[in-house]
This record gives sequence, C-alpha cells and structure tokens, in this order.
Amino acid sequence: MNPDISSLFDRLKIPNPSRRGTIETLSSRLVSDQSELFSALASFGGAGWSCQADGVRTRSGSEALDATLGPVLSCELCSGPRSLHVRLEGESWRIVEFQENPDGEGWLVGHEFLPSGPAGDQNLLYDVSWVVATPEGTELRPSVSRFVGFATSNC
Repeated sequence: MNPDISSLFDRLKIPNPSRRGTIETLSSRLVSDQSELFSALASFGGAGWSCQADGVRTRSGSEALDATLGPVLSCELCSGPRSLHVRLEGESWRIVEFQENPDGEGWLVGHEFLPSGPAGDQNLLYDVSWVVATPEGTELRPSVSRFVGFATSNC
C-alpha cells in the first residue's frame, strides 16, 4: 500500500500543499578552513541567508559573504532543485547538498516560515520530504527538509 498524504489534507479541509517526490542528500562533508567554506559557498551560488557572528543576512545569489562579519554559524542557499546547508560543528563546518527528486517515492510538502531579526523582511520557504516509514507502507514520516527560497522569489 502506498499512503497518499493528500487524504490528510482532505480530512482537515485545508489546501493540499503536497506533490510527489523526495529530497536526496547529494553530499556531506566537513571543512575546517573558513576560506574553503567561502569557496564552497561561492561555487554553489544561489540565493539564501547566512547567520554570522555579527548577524543574519540575506543574499540574492551573486554576493559573497563578508569575512569581517565573523565566522559563519549557519547558512542555507538554494539554486533550482538544489540546496546547500551549512552548520558550525565545533571548530569545523558541515556542508550538506540536497536535491529534489520529483520521481522519488514520497511526498514533498511546502512550508512557509516567518523570519525574525534584521533579515526578517522575507518569509522563508522550505520543502519537507515525507517518506514511507513502515514495512507495510501505511505510515509516512518526515525525513529531511531543504531551503527552497523566499516567499518573494523561489530559487
């Protein structure tokens, strides 16, 4: 049996934000040098947000991060069906690249979040991947999410 998440939205009588697909992890690596991190972010490009020691900033895609604002604490960028998420882990950064797979055996559900702080003028959009979680195929669970853009402009 392949559960259909759309029936949940029908029962709740709310609009169905879901579509078929999954989010796949393309790569995950740890870097310990900030210049290597900045190079990876520049190579990826894309729009998104970054949280550095001096505050939270948004970027439209072409601007480089400013190293004078302190170390990167976290960052999420998107470019089309791909996203790059960065988290500080101790004295290194975890860089994870995700990609949407529209042929995946799951469901993608869009979510919109209200930001806070100085970069709080644009709502953040995320897709959450729900996958079959039981051998019987009767239960769906969220597995991963990815940043997909701002309410004013998707990647």
